[in-house]
Parts: sequence; C-alpha cells; structure tokens
Amino acid sequence: MSNERDDQRIAEANDLLGLAESIQERYEVLTRRWILLRTQIALLTILVAAAIIGVYLFSDIRDTVRQYVLAVGILYLVLILVFAFMVYERQRGPIAREARALAQVVAILHEIEASASDLQQWTALERAQFRIRLARFEIEPYGLRMVGPSARNSLWRGRRS
Repeated sequence: MSNERDDQRIAEANDLLGLAESIQERYEVLTRRWILLRTQIALLTILVAAAIIGVYLFSDIRDTVRQYVLAVGILYLVLILVFAFMVYERQRGPIAREARALAQVVAILHEIEASASDLQQWTALERAQFRIRLARFEIEPYGLRMVGPSARNSLWRGRRS
C-alpha cells in the first residue's frame, strides 16, 4: 500500500515537472513573439519617419504639399504607435499569466522536493535529476525573472516566497 502511494507521489511530482516545462515553453514562445513584434514595429516606425523626413527635406514640392505630406506622415506614425500600444497590451496579459502559473508550479515543486525525497527515499541520482530539471526554470530565489513585457511592472520582482 505504501509502495503504491509512493509511486503515485513520484508520478505526481513528475507530472508537475512536465506541466512546469510546458508552461515554460509557452512562456518562451510568447516572449519571443512579443520581442519580434516589438522589433518589427520599431523598424517600421523608423522607416516611415525617415521617409517623411526625406520627402519633406529633399523634395522640390510646394509648401502646401509638403505640409500635407508631413501631416499624413505624422498621422501614420501616430496610428503605428496606437497599434503598437494595443498589441503590447494584448500580448502582456497571456505572458503575465504564464509567468504567474510557472512561478506557482515551481514554488510547489520546491516545497514538495525535500519531503518527497525523504519520504520516498530517493537515491542521490534521483534527487539530482529532480533538482536539475527544477533548476532549468527561469525562477530566481525571490520570484520569476521576467524578460517579457511584464518585466518592468512585474508583481514578481522583489517578491519573497
């Protein structure tokens, strides 16, 4: 009976590790996507601004047409920035949710690691494997190391567990 229960606890700990790994993978995918999108928007903004400045400074068109080109270009830049802000806000939510879920799962794993290894009498190799798998997560002792859009305003920064 005790052996079956121990096997079940080992399976549950491994399931939790698998869950944490899948959350970490999703978090990394969302963060990479967010960084790529932010880079694309920055490049587009720079290109449009350079085109506007080039047309305005180096063209031989009348002043009214220049002002029209400048107004349209500024409007386009404002639209790009509004779009960028909307995308930023939309992407921030899922990334923050994944980060919170990962931090909670890893905190649970840290809590059960000591008791599980003592209770189940893990060998040194089994304990090392568990710790190595646990160490792969982007979790610092005081919370999640944020690299995505929530990094500056993170609830996890400085949090003491």
